[in-house]
Amino acid sequence: MWAFVDESGDPNLDVASGATTHFAICAVCVPNEELATFRSAAEMVRKRYFQTGEIKSSLVGQNHKRRLEVLRAMADVGYRGYALVIDKKRLRRDTGLEFRPSFMKYFSRFVYDPLLRAHPRARMVADRHGTPSFMASFGEYHRKKGAQLRLDLDGETPISFEESGREVGIQWADFVAGSLRIAYSDAREDRFREIYESVAPQLMTLRHWPPGSRLEQPASEHSIESSGTMSIGPFVLKGAIQWLREHDGEGLDDDKRRIVLLALLDAAEEKSPYLTLKALHARVCALGHDVTSDFVRRDLISSLRDQGVVIASSNQGYCLPRDVGQVDAYFDRMRDEVTPILRRVRLLDEALKRATLNDLRVLDSARYGDLRRLVETLDEVSREG
Repeated sequence: MWAFVDESGDPNLDVASGATTHFAICAVCVPNEELATFRSAAEMVRKRYFQTGEIKSSLVGQNHKRRLEVLRAMADVGYRGYALVIDKKRLRRDTGLEFRPSFMKYFSRFVYDPLLRAHPRARMVADRHGTPSFMASFGEYHRKKGAQLRLDLDGETPISFEESGREVGIQWADFVAGSLRIAYSDAREDRFREIYESVAPQLMTLRHWPPGSRLEQPASEHSIESSGTMSIGPFVLKGAIQWLREHDGEGLDDDKRRIVLLALLDAAEEKSPYLTLKALHARVCALGHDVTSDFVRRDLISSLRDQGVVIASSNQGYCLPRDVGQVDAYFDRMRDEVTPILRRVRLLDEALKRATLNDLRVLDSARYGDLRRLVETLDEVSREG
């Protein structure tokens, strides 16, 4: 496999002084047997849109319409990409990343390492940048990292450098990286979406850094979280009592659900409204039902929630929440459980795409449409952060 790599933006973290707010790296991956075909098709795109010049993002600049035309022509050719977009506004300036060599070496690993793990014999060709000594140290850095990853590189440096004017694959990576950087820098959602939707289907992976930050940012002073003690008890209790009225005298499973809900209603009057799963399980068994604690959690509590009863939980147990703070605790817990699962799903899908150069796209299957949308939402939240 060949991987042509280029960047867009500058590594300067001093955004306030005019440096780009974002930095993007893209690797365009081409199987050995497709290299000649890819280069021929890329040359046709170059001649059509850039005549005698290179395929270069900076030559299009802020001409959004023309950029979309080029990106759509590139999508028609088809390519496989791996990309990283860095929001420099959110990077600390006391970590060593304020120095160009450290910045370039550190973030390039996010692209080179996964590709070399999946394809240890890949030929990585990057655009020439910096001094000859920097390029030599950059290559040596990745050779050592490859050795640490136990990649079979035979002591070779996995990266070579070439002038972009002599390699249309690098030009292709330049345009994709530049388009992503511009999209992520643009506050206009429609502009972002048009570029994103032209590029994303061609990418095996699109990483954002820092990841997941929006989930971790403190809320606005005007958000509901600032009123964590807001009383919601009467509303919650009314909903629980209404459920009991609507399900009075129904089947055996509803009898078990009533036991759980009545126990939670009793606890709602206590100093602490929480009951542990063990206590709820004991209550159900004490009233003549031979069930497991997992059944109580999975089939009773979950089904009550599915039917609209507001039940929160934390490390203290389950409760009918009295205030928003108790709901926050539940949402925090769900976020901490669900977000890593979605990230693992995304990483597994990306690993398969890297290994097969985008031929196997499991999440694109219609049967996983809902799961794919959840993963995309997670990525969107990370981007907006």
